[in-house]
Amino acid sequence: MVLAGATAAITDASGNQWTITATGQVAVNGVADATTANVTELAYVNQEVWQENASNLWWSKTSPTASWASGANPLPAPITIAAGTASDTVSQSQVSIVATSGNHMLFLSGSGDIVSLTGGTNTVTDTGGGNTYILPAAGNGSDIFTSNILNTGDTLDLKTALAATQWTGSASTLSKFLTVTDSAQGATLSISATSGGSGVAIATIQGATTADLTNVLAHSIT
Repeated sequence: MVLAGATAAITDASGNQWTITATGQVAVNGVADATTANVTELAYVNQEVWQENASNLWWSKTSPTASWASGANPLPAPITIAAGTASDTVSQSQVSIVATSGNHMLFLSGSGDIVSLTGGTNTVTDTGGGNTYILPAAGNGSDIFTSNILNTGDTLDLKTALAATQWTGSASTLSKFLTVTDSAQGATLSISATSGGSGVAIATIQGATTADLTNVLAHSIT
């Protein structure tokens, strides 16, 4: 799955690249489809490309030249990790994974998943790729990635974390709210509720020893 705001693409069986433009349209190989609008998500299920719009309606087609056909949500039911589950393994692709409390170890081997882990300390081992991680707001948990997910096509969704700050959406002031600190072990992402305030760690990416804010933002949705 690909969310609006991400630079990731879905590649179909014929090698076509499907993305969401900055204006919310589906694009195929870089060409926007004028018949689409307000697109929030793309998915690839059973050789069909699916798009969801802001009205939570789904449409699909089998090729770039086919017409869009309306249909029901094609995605599997979300996987919820219970608060008391210390360790979970997920191999499915194109699925949503949610945890709202507790500390967890998640072993993920699928691709195209959307993962939202909040309320505790969550350690993620991702051997798949192309997944999207919705990072928590400051003080609502933190995610620790055991490998450099910036090198495997994963995306960090920072919208929830930034929405809990005073950031107004200006790219020129983002560095006052979001910082990246390197160490010999990796990079730590911290969020400040106010401009230039004290940051609270929301994620650590092990192995990303040379990452900086520019590098992280290239793999992020803000």
